Amino acid sequence: MNFSPIVIFTYNRPSHLNELFKTLEKNDESKKSDVFIYIDRYENEIDKDANEQVLKISDKNWKFKSKKIIYRDEHIGLKTNILTGISEILENFEKIIVLEDDLLVSPYFLKFMNESLEKYKNNKEVWHVSGYSMDTLLNDKRSTYFTSEMNCWGWGTWQDRWINIQDNLTNKVSQLSPKEVKNFNFYGKNKNNLNQLVLNEEKKISTWAIFWYQTIFLNGGLCLNPSKSFVQNNGFDGKGANKSSSNFYRIDNLNIYDNYNFPSAIKRNKLREKLVVYRYMKKNLKDYFMYHLNKLIKV
Repeated sequence: MNFSPIVIFTYNRPSHLNELFKTLEKNDESKKSDVFIYIDRYENEIDKDANEQVLKISDKNWKFKSKKIIYRDEHIGLKTNILTGISEILENFEKIIVLEDDLLVSPYFLKFMNESLEKYKNNKEVWHVSGYSMDTLLNDKRSTYFTSEMNCWGWGTWQDRWINIQDNLTNKVSQLSPKEVKNFNFYGKNKNNLNQLVLNEEKKISTWAIFWYQTIFLNGGLCLNPSKSFVQNNGFDGKGANKSSSNFYRIDNLNIYDNYNFPSAIKRNKLREKLVVYRYMKKNLKDYFMYHLNKLIKV
């Protein structure tokens, strides 16, 4: 098999990055993979020490086929670091696996990603392979499914799909019909999707993944997901470039199966999508009651 290059983006979380490398080394395919590490330069003296520690950890003798560190000459921010880094790698490779420093991966993450990227490389309906999948009521570990929703925690794509993002780095969804906007917001249940585009447009935030999702959505692309996640996001601790803390996306046990069943048809699995919607609604309902309960307690 022609193994995909692994691209890792990092900045100021040395302990997170160290744990990611440790979990990657447990994948047999790591020894056969070329790894590129993009380190954004520190923005200020506060981040300098952590940023230098990231560089030292990256420079260790990790068990990869090859390793190249790209240390930015100046601070360019997470969005630019990722968008330009992916594009640079895909100038020389036809496919890619993308990771950020706050992720932990299963020992079979690389096997799943490489096999999926190889299987669907010539199928232009499939635009994205996700290693992460939210826990739902149906978590059979060997199955996979297609959805319209994109997850960006441990993922992969192909050069001929990624190139289309260059035409979609501005908000285009606001011009669509209410029905299309509702679909972009994942059945109207994840209203942050359009809001993220608007906030980027207003320069109130600077994020990248929403533009990749917009690209996939506008081209009618599908995203392959495992029923049980191969990736855990370890970054909801209030640290990093986009600080956040939450247990909503936590995965307690990663997928440790080394074989799985691909979908028999290239189409959206609406049952799976609705199970994810149910998870969103259940969480939001719980938050609603807890909010009002806390208000009563404080009275």
